[in-house]
Amino acid sequence: MAIPLDHESPDPTKNDAGGGGGPVMKPTEINRFAGELEELFRVLTTAGTTSPLQAGTGSHPPSQVPEVTGSLPDLQRNCAISEKHLGEWPAAMTFSMATTTSYSVLVGESHSGGGAYSELIKQCKEIVKAFRDTAKLYEDVEQKNKEDSRRYYQA
Repeated sequence: MAIPLDHESPDPTKNDAGGGGGPVMKPTEINRFAGELEELFRVLTTAGTTSPLQAGTGSHPPSQVPEVTGSLPDLQRNCAISEKHLGEWPAAMTFSMATTTSYSVLVGESHSGGGAYSELIKQCKEIVKAFRDTAKLYEDVEQKNKEDSRRYYQA
């Protein structure tokens, strides 16, 4: 999954109206960006999906969606290879131990929530939450500043 650089995307900051030159955040742009990230991260958690954007093109991928695409549910369903799949002869049993160990470290079982890929998905969700929390904080502060300035100038 690649996140393409969109040069047409609006800047989430604007020049400081007070002339100080510092950025002033736009909560609507932060929320829009969080939504785009959320859609990209959705690919990691939805079985049988592909990236909403092809890397570097900004266009939708072809409609031929492969059955297995690398999402966490796809990996949990199709990559848990064990001795019952490979057989019980010595080489297969050794290979089975390697694949089982790799699977548990990288993917993790669906009921345990472990694995590096599962942790990546948790962190992606936290990133989106942090963006949304930041936008909410800016909105709250902006509202409070407006209320304070009204009280100050009405007094």
